[in-house]
Amino acid sequence: MQTIDISGWSMEEIIASMRGGAVEPTVTPVEAPVEAPIAVNPSPVYRVRELPWEAISTDVRGTTHIDDLLNKAGLNYRVIQEPLFRTGNRMLKHRVSNIREDTDEFIEVVSTRYTPVQNSTAMRFLEAISTTGAIELERAGATGFSKIFIQAKMKKFSILGDEIQPYVIISNSHDTTGGVKVALTPDRIWCTNILTALLKNSPRIWQAKHIGTIEGRMEEAQNLMKLADDYHAELPVFAEALNQITLSEPDLVTVLKRMFPVKKDAGERAVRNAAHQARDILSIYNSTPDLTKFHGTAWGFFNAVGDYVTHHTPKETTGWRETRMERIVNGHPLMNMAQAALMAVPA
Repeated sequence: MQTIDISGWSMEEIIASMRGGAVEPTVTPVEAPVEAPIAVNPSPVYRVRELPWEAISTDVRGTTHIDDLLNKAGLNYRVIQEPLFRTGNRMLKHRVSNIREDTDEFIEVVSTRYTPVQNSTAMRFLEAISTTGAIELERAGATGFSKIFIQAKMKKFSILGDEIQPYVIISNSHDTTGGVKVALTPDRIWCTNILTALLKNSPRIWQAKHIGTIEGRMEEAQNLMKLADDYHAELPVFAEALNQITLSEPDLVTVLKRMFPVKKDAGERAVRNAAHQARDILSIYNSTPDLTKFHGTAWGFFNAVGDYVTHHTPKETTGWRETRMERIVNGHPLMNMAQAALMAVPA
């Protein structure tokens, strides 16, 4: 097996690769994989290892009643609707504004047909699961002023010898962008990386619809557990398939080009930004101790991308953690592009 030595990738060579030119990095042999010791900060790129929701949420462990949980996190507010008026005190017929009742904050203009689902109602179905011990409600927070979320922990499982801690994020939006949404976010415990894969037979994200009645909440609780079980059963199969794909030097260059499709006439700034991202991912792939046993495989590279998107700090200075969490939970574009590119490599 061979690896691309990151010291052989000059910025000029990566830029040439992004533009479609040839690149001939230094190649060095790799010894047989060895079991890497557990490291607190294993990545050579990032030193802070936190889950995406940790810094923007409140610890609610030990609380199973939804109203108590939301009160603890400061999220048990109501959304009311008020009419909109034009100049001359003329009321708009088909639009109203969603307002947070406790703070009088404006959220969004919506259709008069839109009915807010209150946070307490939206999350009530989780009580039926948490009281059985099938999930543990851990944290609750908000992304922006229009969406709240609850993060819960599920039963651990294993992928290729690595322990995986599955989490689920349940969110409720008041701006018409999603309603009550459920998203599975498996965490590779060793490196605190979220691995979100698009699986053929099992959805990772879905809408919760029947939450207005006791029967409906029970149905949603059962649906969550079934879909989670299906996804967590298929994810190791997906990992095994990627682990059977060996990545050569040309394969890596092809994958990076597909992940960062920069046009030949793109400006220098765009190309350099893409090159920096590619270099960081390659550095994680080549130098992270806990990925040693997967080096040279598509699964190893997929994990490197997971490390990058989970712990990368975006350029935004305000609300960057909320932005990062939203992108990861919804399916980070780089993860999706990496998966598509890696699965196109012949096994």
